[in-house]
Amino acid sequence: MFKRILVPVDGSELSTRAAKTAIALAKEQGATIVFLHVTRPFVYPYTAEIPVYDTTSEKLYNERVAATAKEILDAVDTVAAQSEIVTERVTDSREHADESIANTVRSYRCDLVVIATHGRGAVARLFMGSVTTRLLARCPVPILVYRDSSMVVTAIGTEDD
Repeated sequence: MFKRILVPVDGSELSTRAAKTAIALAKEQGATIVFLHVTRPFVYPYTAEIPVYDTTSEKLYNERVAATAKEILDAVDTVAAQSEIVTERVTDSREHADESIANTVRSYRCDLVVIATHGRGAVARLFMGSVTTRLLARCPVPILVYRDSSMVVTAIGTEDD
C-alpha cells in the first residue's frame, strides 16, 4: 500500500520513537523511508536596524547545523539499517518545517508522512504553533500522527473510582 514514507526527525526522543514506528510499518509494507531533518536558516544580527553581514558567524552556524543534522539522521538511519529498510536522507533549511515537509513529499513522491506530535495544548499551540497542525492543511498525502501513551490526559471525572 505505502511505498515511500516520509519521516521528519528533529532529534527528540519522541521523533525517534515515531521513526521506529515508521520503520516497523515500512518493513511490513516493503516501503522505503525518506528521513527529513529541517533546520532554520541563518539570521543576520541587526545593529540599529541595519543587518550586520558576518560571514564567519554564518559559516560556523551552517557547519554546526550540518553536523547536528548528520548526527540526527545517522541515529535513525542506523535503526532502519538494522531492520534492513532502504532509506534516503534529506536536510532542508526553511523557516517553516511544514512547508519543507510538504515540498519533500512532492519532490520525493512520498505517499505517507509519519510525524511525531509533542501534544501541546491549545494555548501553547497559539504561541508556539504546531508543525503537525499546519501540515494537515497543506500535505497532499495521508499523515500518521505519532502520539506517545505518556501524552494521554485523562479528563476529570472519567477515572474509575
